[in-house]
Amino acid sequence: MKIITKKCILLVLILPMVFYFSCAPAYVPNVVNNPCFSEKGEFQASGHLGISGFDVQSAYAVSKRWMLVANASIMSDKSDETNNYHRHVFGEMGGGYYIPMGKYGVAECITGAGFGRINAYHASGVFQSFSNVMLTRAYVQPSLAFRSTYAELALSIRIAGLYVWQNDTDAWGSFWEPVVSLKLGSSAVKMVIQTGFSLPFGAVPFNYQPFILSVGIQVKPKSKM
Repeated sequence: MKIITKKCILLVLILPMVFYFSCAPAYVPNVVNNPCFSEKGEFQASGHLGISGFDVQSAYAVSKRWMLVANASIMSDKSDETNNYHRHVFGEMGGGYYIPMGKYGVAECITGAGFGRINAYHASGVFQSFSNVMLTRAYVQPSLAFRSTYAELALSIRIAGLYVWQNDTDAWGSFWEPVVSLKLGSSAVKMVIQTGFSLPFGAVPFNYQPFILSVGIQVKPKSKM
């Protein structure tokens, strides 16, 4: 089990480097935030490293059914051997509704919106790709999860509408982003592994990152409510 875990972490650490040597994207999906709350007063915060760079997430259950979420994604990467680089910053806020289902199940639906910027350049032989875009995104995200003290397994599908613009050029796109999240550890601290895809509804007129993959740590203090 330890060998498998180490290999998964190593794979996620290498993948951002692989992503760097692809075309310059105008959209990089961030890690999906699926809190899987069961009662009022629960709070969680997490940090993730993966294809989208470094992601920070938080969520709070303001009542026995409603919650608030806030997320941020940052990446600044430059090749030491070429002029290729990728930089982005993205932040968003949202809210949602959760329903405990029996002792171990949770269903939730989150909606939110965010804003960010991507600046990237990639050259390979005679081919060059450049993006310096602003973007805004709105989304709705239903999830189903199994949770216990030491493990959580969640299936989420984020449906996102994206608007990007660069100088006098703009474009719209919509994506569906199914992900599986596995959380292992104690009630207070868990390792989080998330994998999935970002797939457009039809063709979009800009480059995008089609994968979602990360490893992180989630901290969840004991609720005082």
